[in-house]
Amino acid sequence: MEEALKEEGAKPLGKMGQTSEQEARNKEVADELRKGRTGISINRFECERVAAEQRTIADAYFKAGFVAEAKAHEQKARDAAPWVEDRREYETPEEAEGRREAEEARRAEEEARRGALADVPAPRQSAKVELNFSKGKRSMPARERLETDEEVALREAEDIRQKKLANPDAKGPAEDQGLWLKQRGDHFYRTRDYRAAVNAYSSCVDLDKRNALAFSNRALCHLRLGAFADCIADANSAYDLLKRVKLEGKDEEERGQAMQQRARCLLRRGIAHVRLGMTDQALADVDAACKHAEGNEELKDDLEELRRAVASNQASRLKGEGDALFKG
Repeated sequence: MEEALKEEGAKPLGKMGQTSEQEARNKEVADELRKGRTGISINRFECERVAAEQRTIADAYFKAGFVAEAKAHEQKARDAAPWVEDRREYETPEEAEGRREAEEARRAEEEARRGALADVPAPRQSAKVELNFSKGKRSMPARERLETDEEVALREAEDIRQKKLANPDAKGPAEDQGLWLKQRGDHFYRTRDYRAAVNAYSSCVDLDKRNALAFSNRALCHLRLGAFADCIADANSAYDLLKRVKLEGKDEEERGQAMQQRARCLLRRGIAHVRLGMTDQALADVDAACKHAEGNEELKDDLEELRRAVASNQASRLKGEGDALFKG
C-alpha cells in the first residue's frame, strides 16, 4: 500500500488515516501542552491556552512579514483547540490580490445573471375556466311506448336546443361525451385492458341509460373478467333496449345489423349461463340467438359451438348425478 502511494506521489498514511506530517504536528502540540511532563492529562483550558499562545506568535510573525511561519502557528492553534471559532487567516500580498480578483469576478458573474433574469417576462396570471356539461338522459320507463327513429331524433334535437337556450355557454353535450367514452371503452377492450374498458362503458351508460351497445360491450368485458352474473345483467339490459327498436321500415342492411346485435347479446348471455352451470337458460339463449343470426355464418358457428358446450355440460352434469345415485 505504501509503495503504491509513493509511486503516485502521495504521502503515506499512518494511524487514524493521518499523514506523517499531521502525526508529527499533533505530537508537537501534545508535547507543548504537557511541557515535557508525562503522566498528566490534557484538559480543555490547557488546550485553549496553548491555542491563544500560538495565535499570539502567529500575529507577531505576520506583522514581521513572515506569512509562512504565521500560518504554521495558526495551524498549531487549530490543532490544539479545534472547537475555538476565533481563527485567523494569513495571506501573502499575491494571495490577497488573487482572492480579491476572484471575488470581483464572482460579483460580476452574479450581476450578469441578475441582468439576464431581469429580461425574462413575468409569469402569466392564472385564470379559472368553467366547463358546463349537459345532464345525462333519463332512462326510459319500462312501459313507455316504442319510438320511431324520426321521433327519437326530433326529441333529442329539441332537448339539445332547450339546453342551449338555458345555458348558451354550455360545452360538451352528453351525446358527444357518451360517444367518446364508448370509443375509449372499445380501445381499452382491443388492448385487453378489460377493467379500464368496464369503467369507460360504465361512464357511458351513466350519461345515456339507453345506450344498448355500451351495455352489450360491457357485458363482453365482464365475461372476459369472469364476472358472469354482471355479464348476464348487462346482456339483459342491452337485449331489452335492442328489442325496443322497430325494424319495420328499415332497409335490409340496417335490419341485418340490428338482428346481429341482438344475437350477440344472447350469445354472451348464453356463455355466461354455461359458465354458471345454467344449461337450460343457455340452451334457450342459443335457440333465440339462432333466429336473429340470419346471413352471418361466423355468428352461426359461434352459436353452434355454444350449443356443443351446453350439450357437453349437460352430459357432465348428468354423469355426475348418475354417479351420485349409484354411490348412494
